[in-house]
Amino acid sequence: MLTNKPTTFKIGVDVDDVLLDTLPTWLDFFNNATNCNIKPNDITDWDITKFVPDEYKNDIYKPLFDPEMWKQVKPIKDSQKYLKEINDLNNVELYIVSATNPFVPKEKWEMFFKYFPFIDTKQLVTTYNKQLLRLFTLIDDKTDNLDDGHILFNRPHNKYDKYPIRTDSWLEIRNIIKKGIQ
Repeated sequence: MLTNKPTTFKIGVDVDDVLLDTLPTWLDFFNNATNCNIKPNDITDWDITKFVPDEYKNDIYKPLFDPEMWKQVKPIKDSQKYLKEINDLNNVELYIVSATNPFVPKEKWEMFFKYFPFIDTKQLVTTYNKQLLRLFTLIDDKTDNLDDGHILFNRPHNKYDKYPIRTDSWLEIRNIIKKGIQ
C-alpha cells in the first residue's frame, strides 16, 4: 500500500480494446475486404501485421479510417457502468487517454461519446507517449504503455506479455481502483 497518497487520484483509461471492443469489428471489416479469415484470438502480439498475409499488410489499417467501421464498434462488457462509477468518485480525476491517429474519422469519437456520455471532452487526452502523463493508474491493453502499478486489460494480442496486474473485467478494474485509493 502506498504511503503519502495524494488526495486526488489521476486515472487514465485507454479507448481501443479497453473501453471499445475495436479489434473484432476491425478484423470483420478487413476480412470482408480481403476474403481473409483472421479472428481476434489469432492475434497474439501487438504487431497485427505479423498475422496478415503479405499481400494485405498495407491494407490492415484501412478499416480504422472507415467511418462505417466505427459505427459498428461496441463497448467492452460493463465498461460503461464501471467507468461511470469511477468517474463519479469524489477523489478521482479520470482521463481518457488514447494514441488515436488524428486522421481517424470523427465517427470514432461520436461512438465513444454515445456510449460514454458522462465523459466530458475536457477529460480526453490524445498522445502516443502515455508515459508523459503523471497518473496514479493507467488502464491499457499495451504493456509498453504501462509502468509499475498500472493495470493491463487482457486481450488476445497481449496474452503472452508479462505484466503483474492483469484483468479481464471492468468489475475487477473498479475493485482494484477502489481498493487502491482508499
